[in-house]
Amino acid sequence: MDRRISEYALDSHGVERRKRVRIVLSPVRKDDGTTMRKNEAKNLLQPYINRVNERSTFPARERKAATFEAFAMIWENDYLILSKPSTQSSVRTQLRALKAEFGTKDMRQIDAGDIQRLIARLTRDGREPKTIRNLWGTISLIWQAALAQKYVDSTLPKPKLPKAVKKAPRFFRLEDAARIIASVQGEQRCLYWLFAETGIRAG
Repeated sequence: MDRRISEYALDSHGVERRKRVRIVLSPVRKDDGTTMRKNEAKNLLQPYINRVNERSTFPARERKAATFEAFAMIWENDYLILSKPSTQSSVRTQLRALKAEFGTKDMRQIDAGDIQRLIARLTRDGREPKTIRNLWGTISLIWQAALAQKYVDSTLPKPKLPKAVKKAPRFFRLEDAARIIASVQGEQRCLYWLFAETGIRAG
């Protein structure tokens, strides 16, 4: 004795599909040779009906999929574009490194271990702790946006990061600045003088 029911589920692209399912409930005759009664068959079928009704009442959550490279482009166009130009420039440099690392890998397949291994390798390569910390900041922002747009199911936990090392600030004394300005000729002298008077950053 069998029945056919329809089940609805989301495929790997987040599209709802209907699937016809054939369920074998029991033999027509029971072990003692008697015929399976209608109400007994209904009792066997009821759990399947409950499951289908539950799915229709609480539909599956929309599930999107994208590679890191694809979502990085979405994030760049929708989020990064709102940042100031200097921030956009530095973050795009980080994005190139992250695309080279994770490129065609699905966002959901990138886990905390992948991030920790990336940080450990950058540390071994001699990258500055501040640079690595800034990179993690960008990764965190990308995953927050991916969660909001349902490309991932959770954000990544904060990895163990290298400690920031304080460095002695570099500076010129007044006499040093005067010698630099005096060594420049023409219109550039005015520019150097402006730098010295305003204390403007090199960046």
